[in-house]
Amino acid sequence: MMKKLLTVVGILTVVLMLNTKAEAVILLQEDFNTGSGTTVGVPTITNGADNDWFGARFQTGAGATSADINVQSQGSSTDQYASFEDDAGILYNISTVGYVDALLSFDWRTNGTESGDTFTYGYFVGTISGFDAFRTIDLTSPVDPANFTNWTGFALGTAGSFTNQTLTLPGGQSSIWIAFWLNDGNGDEGRVDNILIDGNLGANAGAVPEPASMMLLGSGLLGVLGIRKKK
Repeated sequence: MMKKLLTVVGILTVVLMLNTKAEAVILLQEDFNTGSGTTVGVPTITNGADNDWFGARFQTGAGATSADINVQSQGSSTDQYASFEDDAGILYNISTVGYVDALLSFDWRTNGTESGDTFTYGYFVGTISGFDAFRTIDLTSPVDPANFTNWTGFALGTAGSFTNQTLTLPGGQSSIWIAFWLNDGNGDEGRVDNILIDGNLGANAGAVPEPASMMLLGSGLLGVLGIRKKK
């Protein structure tokens, strides 16, 4: 009888744990609202961002990459976003090891664009090295493994107001770079805000049965033990 009881307890515990959903974990959150006014350069914690970003030139452009990226205000000093022009953009590195269903969500728009200007976003799985003192890098070299042609990119076109976009990122990767840039935008702007990446722990890692389920299991066991004791 005791062996059967232990077997039932084991099965119930496994079922409860498998049916318990792990909560989404935030891997990146950014709204660029920690500063005020307009700051030229790659978004960092010291100039109005919540995280330290990097900058890149994704296609041939003129001048310093850092000069084509800034954090600026819209409407009020507390409502900020990152902007970029002339084929420059911003990028950030995360790891999705241990996570599944990593979802990227962000708001985007363009300003003053012409025919051919395209807000683009994407990701690159792998390492990127060689950033300069301004946290920028040129990714136009065809011999660079992280050349922009090796990115998984998506062209969104243009939009006169902020629009939300989502993308599922590959799970189980130790290094994923996400990026936002404006293709063919000479003097025109791509803008991005409210960036969020969250993911669920893979294979229910770390999932804990809900208290109510545990109470139910405990009550059932006590009932079974009580019946056995009476017998």
